[in-house]
Amino acid sequence: MGIGEFMFVIAVAVILFYLIKRINWRNIITNIVAGLITLIILNQLGIAEIPITIWTILFIGITGLVGLILIILYHLLVGG
Repeated sequence: MGIGEFMFVIAVAVILFYLIKRINWRNIITNIVAGLITLIILNQLGIAEIPITIWTILFIGITGLVGLILIILYHLLVGG
């Protein structure tokens, strides 16, 4: 590993540490809970059979209601 690659890895680690410290965990947890409840209701009513995976949960947690709407639209337009 050269000095340039080492400096890049250090810079990425510093940026990730900074971003993790700035995350508002309360908002992410609220988004996750609201998104899961909405997905479960949609699946139970048969409106959209969206699989609940770790990726959908994380996407909804980070993006909130906009992400949930995007997942629903993608699922309805693409079909699965």
